[in-house]
Amino acid sequence: MKKVVALAVVALMALVGPAQAEKSKPTKHSSPSKSHAQKPAKTKPTKPAKKPKQPKQPKKAKQPKQPRQPRQPKQPKQPKPPKQPKKPKEPKQPKQPKQPKQPKAPKHPKKPKPPKQPKKPKPPKKPKPPKKPKKPKPPKPPKKPHKPHRHHRHHRNHRPHRPHKPHPPRNCTAHLRGFRASGALIHAMLAAVGGGRYTGSLEVNVTRANHHAPTGTQTYTLTGTRVRFHRGVNPAAPAPGSRVKLSGSITALPRRCPTGGFTATITVKKVDIRR
Repeated sequence: MKKVVALAVVALMALVGPAQAEKSKPTKHSSPSKSHAQKPAKTKPTKPAKKPKQPKQPKKAKQPKQPRQPRQPKQPKQPKPPKQPKKPKEPKQPKQPKQPKQPKAPKHPKKPKPPKQPKKPKPPKKPKPPKKPKKPKPPKPPKKPHKPHRHHRHHRNHRPHRPHKPHPPRNCTAHLRGFRASGALIHAMLAAVGGGRYTGSLEVNVTRANHHAPTGTQTYTLTGTRVRFHRGVNPAAPAPGSRVKLSGSITALPRRCPTGGFTATITVKKVDIRR
């Protein structure tokens, strides 16, 4: 029904269009300059009717894919023909000996240069006139004696400075100082006296000592010296290598005194022996 109605409307519009165009044309008798002339009526252009959409055709059914054909097996490669053996190279012909070069023609000797002409002697310089002797300067006047400052002027009650007394000679007698040393025990021969005191001798490898006391292997004599044996040390025979500390006194000279022929005397008063 819709298609029929649309076709009828299109046909009517086709008939009405040319008739309206003839009416709107001006006649010969009518003049366009007259004010009372009727103006042609404006007509709106008619839109053409839309064409009916054609129904979509049904899609064609896809044809089934044909199965792939199996690949043909590859043909085996043909073996390459064996290479032909290379032809042996021909021996090189010996080179021809070079022809000796022809000796070059001797060069023309150079022309000797003309001897240089001696330089002209310079004219002697004119002697300078003797300098005039300088005039002796007048002698300077003698300087005025220095006046002492008012604070340095001698007072009538001022006494002159006495000469300094010479310092008395330095007393270079030896005095006692505290002695401390430590090291490792080498050998010990001790006899108990009583009350923790021992008499005998100690041989020690001294590593440290104060007041410039000798170091190295030293032997000390003990007379009623207090000896302390720490834990793990046998008093009858202390093991060699045990740590030893010595304390006592040493004789020393004052400073700035000559030390020629002086030997320090060490007195050991206390000994500590540890493992």
